[in-house]
Amino acid sequence: MRELEGRVLLAAVTTSTALGFMLIGYDIGVLGGLVMNDSFRRSFNYPSAALLGAIVAALEIGCFVGSLTTIAFGEHLGRKSSTSLAASVMFVGAILQSASQGSATMIASRIISGVGLGVINSTVPVLQAEFSPKANRGLFVCIQLTVLNLGTMLAYWVDFGFSKNDSLGSAQWRIPLALQLVLIIPLFLLSFFVIPESPRWLAYHARTDEAKDVLRRLYTAPPTSDEPPEADMMFNEIINTVNYDKQFGTGQWTDILHLLRQDDAFKSRQRLVIACTIQAFQQLGGVNSIVYYASFLFSGVGFSTSQSNLLSGGLFTWFFIVSFIPWFLIDTVGRRRLLLICVPLMSVVLCVQAGFVRQASFHFKSSCLFSLSEYPG
Repeated sequence: MRELEGRVLLAAVTTSTALGFMLIGYDIGVLGGLVMNDSFRRSFNYPSAALLGAIVAALEIGCFVGSLTTIAFGEHLGRKSSTSLAASVMFVGAILQSASQGSATMIASRIISGVGLGVINSTVPVLQAEFSPKANRGLFVCIQLTVLNLGTMLAYWVDFGFSKNDSLGSAQWRIPLALQLVLIIPLFLLSFFVIPESPRWLAYHARTDEAKDVLRRLYTAPPTSDEPPEADMMFNEIINTVNYDKQFGTGQWTDILHLLRQDDAFKSRQRLVIACTIQAFQQLGGVNSIVYYASFLFSGVGFSTSQSNLLSGGLFTWFFIVSFIPWFLIDTVGRRRLLLICVPLMSVVLCVQAGFVRQASFHFKSSCLFSLSEYPG
């Protein structure tokens, strides 16, 4: 098989990471459109709110375990192997979910899927960043999040489509869960057979010849001046970064604990804490409750199950559309300014939405209008 080069190689890596992010979006959204489905509830003996919450939360438990697994073993395995192994785990989880006959099996299978999803969520952003040109790295991050929203949007529309055909029985919810395989299989094939290992990971593990080879395949344009080829300049930059990293750590997760105890001249501890805090509060900010329970929330304020699924599809279509806005602003306006603008707006919308849910008997339709104005950052 002929090795990919240049833009084709970058496109293959981007496609692989995009499949990973679409899978994340699909997985976190697919059950949200099924929780009010009568066939789904009947298959699990009309679960209580607590049991339904456990089924939904099982994926997040698995994701947490998967992210910890990546911290412990991801650097040893590499980006390529971690992604393909995680896709294999998700393959098993998806089959078990779609074949579940009881709540215990569903919870266990969602934990299995979550482990794979946690590894993918922790790995593919790094893989993309280590292959992306520096000048366009912000754009590639935006593409990833747009694709994530695309996955959630597709999940809700798939759920809506199957909910309209009651003659399908339990296939109404089994097929949407099985459709994860449409993303998992090509992700495995690309990560295992097509894309190379990250040049930065190869350089860090003293596989410099392989790192040079990947960079020369990636940067194929001839030099435009007396400067050395771009691949050589990128290799020297990576080597300098790797040597600097090795002065302050061993590449183990324990380096994080050391950094938290003692900062360095680059204020790495401050940067680490800020980055982790932003990520944590993004998850705690409230948007995930809408992603997981959109249909349930709409149903709770007076809409029928069919209307709730339709409105949920519309809501996440809006999420997908507005996620294109940062494509044109991330490298001009800047990350920090966009964050400072979007976070207060999101907080206001969530508070107003909560008020309308409280006043559901009088204003239940207004909640839908305010939901459609929300942008998840």
